[in-house]
Amino acid sequence: MAILVGIESLLSGRTVEWARIEYKATWDPATSLKTICAFANDIDNWGTGYLVIGVGEESGRPILPVRGIPEDDVDDVMKNLLNKCKLITPEYLPVVAPVEYGGKTLIVVQCSDGSWRPYSCPARNVLEERVLKHPDRAEADRYFNWPYVAIEEALANAVYHKGYDVREPIEVRVDGDTLEIVSFPGPDRSVTLEGLRTFHVTNRHYRNRRIGEFLKEIHLTEGRNTGFRKILRALEHNGSPLPEFETDEERSFFITRLRRHPAFAEAADRETTGKSSDNGRISDKISDKISDKVAEHRQRVMELLSLRGHAQTNEIAEELGIKPPRTRQLLAQMATDGLIEAHGERRGRYYCLPDSPESRDVPC
Repeated sequence: MAILVGIESLLSGRTVEWARIEYKATWDPATSLKTICAFANDIDNWGTGYLVIGVGEESGRPILPVRGIPEDDVDDVMKNLLNKCKLITPEYLPVVAPVEYGGKTLIVVQCSDGSWRPYSCPARNVLEERVLKHPDRAEADRYFNWPYVAIEEALANAVYHKGYDVREPIEVRVDGDTLEIVSFPGPDRSVTLEGLRTFHVTNRHYRNRRIGEFLKEIHLTEGRNTGFRKILRALEHNGSPLPEFETDEERSFFITRLRRHPAFAEAADRETTGKSSDNGRISDKISDKISDKVAEHRQRVMELLSLRGHAQTNEIAEELGIKPPRTRQLLAQMATDGLIEAHGERRGRYYCLPDSPESRDVPC
């Protein structure tokens, strides 16, 4: 079967919506398989999705001119891709083809919605266990970098309380010593910011009661506002730091942030001091790339506010080329760090630089 859409259209977004196209500069089996599964599951019924390998991406748009795939690697990448797709369950095989563009070779993966959904692929395991033996007693201490029970409860809460009218997936991010679970939108306004900081939370409104009942039937939730207490108990039992729960005044996002057990961080520091590994260098590059992107977005926000005086979330999102929920998260963190100020409530909220005229007077 041939690819249904030409490469020019896939790079311009004229025929296919950006949400149905993803770009990868190089062949990365783990992330590419997740993308293929997501397109095959087609939860939002958008239709066929396309993965284009050999093209960098920035804010959901392709970076031109294209990077391409070395001529000698094309056959190996295609064979490896098709072999990795055999790991998808139930069986699913996309259409894969090499294409030429601008004198470079790209690989296009066409993923139609599957007939036997849902599809899944092997997940990367981030959990590790350490055993600490003691010379003066028989019992050893066991602990994890992140306790499974805390992660399971945080994910169940995200599924339970997510707004399914918001087309943003639940995200799980692992960056160094931090594991974050992000969902959209944020909690009900009966949950106060002070309550989140002090872990005293009572939710009086439930978005998805049927989902909650289902999660309770399969023993993933208990109900009765026990989620936070369960996370705290699991972290305490493991000897882990306290969690952080974050949202903004507009309740546009919710983050559960879990810190890695300090013993794992100390071990990682010793390994880094003793020797430098390729994996360490790769991780550093990834972390630096993420940090650089956030720093770039922050700088552009401050330049925009310096130029305009003030701006609202949608205006800033359009300027950055990212979606409003992510923009609200960025702005909330910048306000917390004292880089910008937020004024007004909900739809009338605007942002400005500290000590600017707009920080003292509401704009007309």
